[in-house]
Amino acid sequence: AFGTSPNGNHIDNIENAKKIIAEANSNADIVIVSFHGGCEGSSARHVPKEREYFSNGLSRGDVYKFSRACVDAGADIVFGHSPHLCRAIEIYKNHIIAYSLGNFCTPYRINVSGIFGYAPLLEVIVDNKGNFIKGRIHSFKQRRGKGPTIDLSNAAVKEIRNLSKEDFPQTAPNI
Repeated sequence: AFGTSPNGNHIDNIENAKKIIAEANSNADIVIVSFHGGCEGSSARHVPKEREYFSNGLSRGDVYKFSRACVDAGADIVFGHSPHLCRAIEIYKNHIIAYSLGNFCTPYRINVSGIFGYAPLLEVIVDNKGNFIKGRIHSFKQRRGKGPTIDLSNAAVKEIRNLSKEDFPQTAPNI
């Protein structure tokens, strides 16, 4: 796992991430990377191909560069979260990158209205080399103080589909 805390594996230290992933890859059949990065708020729905900064100037990483470097280093699956909303998914070199799955269960203190309440659950099937075979997004919505419930309107699925087509027209999965 990687993030923006100075006390952990920082998303800005891509060389360190590559070393950690390469070592994990030598000891495991499948390597899954999780990261907490990217800006927050409704203006952060799209994946920029540059470093993002929080309002206080704190680096939130370049999630695009970081995620692709993780796959290049041997990660099979990359799951991102942080902006408190969904972002695009792409298939890069036959490996899945979910740039943000938002939040799944946020009972208090975080806005869960509209797009901030989408709570996707991503199911992924890979082969024994970690290559993406297929996946499915299960759509949930968060309810303040009550947790997630199934979303029959599939709002999270629709949001991720649209963002993926817009941000990664050449590498978006068929959702």
